[in-house]
Amino acid sequence: MNDEKVKLRGKFLLAAFILFLFGAILEMTISFPGNRIILITSGILYYLGFIMPESLTKKLISNE
Repeated sequence: MNDEKVKLRGKFLLAAFILFLFGAILEMTISFPGNRIILITSGILYYLGFIMPESLTKKLISNE
């Protein structure tokens, strides 16, 4: 693994964690449909952080 790929994964995981916390707090206090969208987005970012497809990595990190 190269350093750029690890940094990119970390950014996805950090964004997912922050969105999950924000969505969970909103879900407990205020109930509106936008909370589910925030939580779904958080899940997608977790997926991208842990199991990042090579095609996405090549698109986001262009070394050439």
